[in-house]
Amino acid sequence: MEAVQLQKPQKKVKKINWNNFLVGTCLSFATQPFEVLRTSSIINKTNNHGTNFQDLGKQIIQIWKSEGYKGFYRGGVLAILKSTIGCGIFFTGLENIRYIFNAQNAKNPYLQQFLNFLSASSAKLVTSMILSPINVMKTRFEVVGQNEYKSILSTVAKITKEEGFIGFYRGILPTLMRDIPWSGLQFAIYSSMIQSYDYVFQQRAQDNTSYVFFVGAVSSGLSLLMVYPFDNIRVRYQGKKLETRSMGTLMKQVYTEQGFFGFYKGYLPRLLKKCTSGALTWTLYEQLNKRRVDSLKLH
Repeated sequence: MEAVQLQKPQKKVKKINWNNFLVGTCLSFATQPFEVLRTSSIINKTNNHGTNFQDLGKQIIQIWKSEGYKGFYRGGVLAILKSTIGCGIFFTGLENIRYIFNAQNAKNPYLQQFLNFLSASSAKLVTSMILSPINVMKTRFEVVGQNEYKSILSTVAKITKEEGFIGFYRGILPTLMRDIPWSGLQFAIYSSMIQSYDYVFQQRAQDNTSYVFFVGAVSSGLSLLMVYPFDNIRVRYQGKKLETRSMGTLMKQVYTEQGFFGFYKGYLPRLLKKCTSGALTWTLYEQLNKRRVDSLKLH
């Protein structure tokens, strides 16, 4: 008599997974110093381009001498808010959108990666639009030597008075041009490497914490290389309240004055930040959701 196989009930995605918010909170403490280094190297008019370890070392010493350890956590409260809310919205959106697209069950691997790209890009679009006001304020706090912004409430009032509501969405175009393709590429690369591990070793990659850490770093670093010029332009818009030129005009000036590498000014601290955050984010995410009964099977 043949054994009857019971069909497993289909897992349903949880609409809000609070673990996703916890990932962002932990992440901000480890990565904010890199953000300060990146933003300051772009906005401050110095010869320190932040593209090699020698420049990075000089910048670290300069910030330490002028402001001490607190200088590396400029905009720290806003960074925690952005990272906590951002991770919560992004991962919750990613889980729900992939569930709607049924991406995890797509038989064609190319279609599956396209749906992964589309899911992550869509989730990041929503996240970036919601968090733009926090991101603008955070960027201004991060500039070492720029001390006109004293508190979050006074900054909200100052931007509202001097720039209007649109001031909180300054640089939104380069932000979206950075975030949408970056998130799509990063998640597609991450998922592909996870699935390759599953296929080769016939076991879940998520159970290998070291591999997840490695894949998170690699996928984030590779994706950043392609979109960093837009992040560079975003910082120039959001870090200076008087920057009103069009994106095309600003890019032309950067190229004229600093050449092609001007678009990669501050790249090294940003790369270190993204690799660190990517590794920690996915490791924490996979670990926190590993035993969740109603979690979505991502891979």
